[in-house]
Amino acid sequence: MRDVYFIKSLFSTLLCYIVLYTILIIFVAVTGIMGALFILVTGVVFLVYFYGGFKKISDLRDKGRTF
Repeated sequence: MRDVYFIKSLFSTLLCYIVLYTILIIFVAVTGIMGALFILVTGVVFLVYFYGGFKKISDLRDKGRTF
């Protein structure tokens, strides 16, 4: 059985997501394709960082391999 705190948490989470999504849509609408590309590049850089891609590249560079 779900209580009042669960419902409040659910609605506050949905409200936060809607506000962030609206900010994202407004940012892309104002900046156009450059804003969308900026968001895409930022997302890719975060993914590479969190999966340790930069560390792997620096390890390969230390071994003498170049791209």
